[in-house]
Amino acid sequence: PLAARLYDRAADRLSPLDGEATMTASFIYRCRAPWADQPAARLGEALGLLLRAQAEGSADHWLAAAEALRACRLHSRAMEAARRVAEFEPDRAAAWLILGDELRDLGQLEEATDAYKSAARSAPRCARAWYAMGTTYWSTGRRERAARDLARASELAPDEPVYQRAALLAETYLEAQSDTGAVERAALMFPLDPHGALPAEP
Repeated sequence: PLAARLYDRAADRLSPLDGEATMTASFIYRCRAPWADQPAARLGEALGLLLRAQAEGSADHWLAAAEALRACRLHSRAMEAARRVAEFEPDRAAAWLILGDELRDLGQLEEATDAYKSAARSAPRCARAWYAMGTTYWSTGRRERAARDLARASELAPDEPVYQRAALLAETYLEAQSDTGAVERAALMFPLDPHGALPAEP
């Protein structure tokens, strides 16, 4: 049957890498069926993009796979795909952003910061890179550095409310950092949301 062939192909290609392949491949038949639900369809699409990237090996294909895999919360697969993009094109900021987002979601904040630094070096005018770096520094307690990066994000994207709220928090911190209460109140008024919807960049 078609389902068996698809499952075997996916398992052969992906099982040496991690156990997520089995879970993903198990959805393939449902993805091809009329009653497939949306999450299963997304998993099938992500697997198809990954297989294509493995076959064709271009940075664009690996980036498309990384984005789809992240949307499906297949974290290790998304990180692997993002790293492959960086191997082909070290200055591809989008890959470093995906890698940083995945590392941050896994609680690996120091590694995430390094990835965001690479994104900012690759695309110095990418507000999202500076915002992501700033929010990660804020989470690790390095607030002065965070404030500078958040302010930079707002300078690059003055029309984006997400970045402007972050700038207000940064300004409050830089003006009243000795007043812990004021900073904490500002953090409540202008919360940082690294998981929130951000403009698509670059």
